[in-house]
Amino acid sequence: GTGGALRRRSDVSCYCVAPELQLPYGIVDAVAIEIAKTRIRLRSIRARYMIRTMVQNLNPGSNKVTSERMRRKSEARRLDILRAAARVFRRSGVAAAGMRDIAAEADLSPGNLYYYFAGKDELLFFCQDRTVDRMLEAAEAARASTVPVADQLRAVIRAHLHYTLEELEGATAHLEIDMLAEALRRGIIEKRDKYEQAVRALIVKGVKRGEFAPCDAALVARAIQIGRAHV
Repeated sequence: GTGGALRRRSDVSCYCVAPELQLPYGIVDAVAIEIAKTRIRLRSIRARYMIRTMVQNLNPGSNKVTSERMRRKSEARRLDILRAAARVFRRSGVAAAGMRDIAAEADLSPGNLYYYFAGKDELLFFCQDRTVDRMLEAAEAARASTVPVADQLRAVIRAHLHYTLEELEGATAHLEIDMLAEALRRGIIEKRDKYEQAVRALIVKGVKRGEFAPCDAALVARAIQIGRAHV
C-alpha cells in the first residue's frame, strides 16, 4: 500500500510521496512552503486582532471616538448631497428630477448616491425635515432670549429665511410636501404645526406686552408661513 511509501522530509516539515510514486519532490516542497506562509499570515492576523482587542479593552473610549468621527464624516457627506438635491429640485422641480441628476450634481455615481439615500422620497424628506428642525431650533432660541418680543420675532423670520433660501436652498422643502409618502408627510406636518404654534405664541406675547397691535395671532402666523414659502 501507499502507507509505507510516505517518509518524513525534515527540510520542509511535511510528508512527501516516495520516488516509487513518481511525484517530484519540488511540487511537494512548493505546496509545503505555501502552507507554511499561510500559517504565518494567519498567526500575524491573529496577533494583530489580539493586540487591537487588548487596546480597545484598555481604552474603550477609542471606539467611541472612531465611531463619532465616522458618523460626522457620513453626516457631512449626506449634507453635501442634500444641498445638491435641493439645487436640482429647485432647478428642475421635484417631479422631473432624477437620482442620476442628483448624483451628477453631487459629483457621485448613482450607486454611491444610493448608499446614502434609498431614493428621491428619502432625499426630499431629509431636505424638509432638516429645514423645519433648524427653524424650530431658531424659534426655541428666540423664545428663551430676554430681548423684546419684536426682536425675537425678527430673529425667527431672519432664521427661517436663511434656512429655506440659503443653507439648503430649501423653499422646495415646503412647496413639495404632498409628494411625500403619507408616513413621511405626517412627521413633517407635525413639525410645521409645532413651528407655527411657536410663531403664534410670540405674536400673542407681543400683543400682551403692547409691542404689537391687537390682531389674530393665528392668521398672522399663517401669513408669515405663506409669505416665507413664496419668497
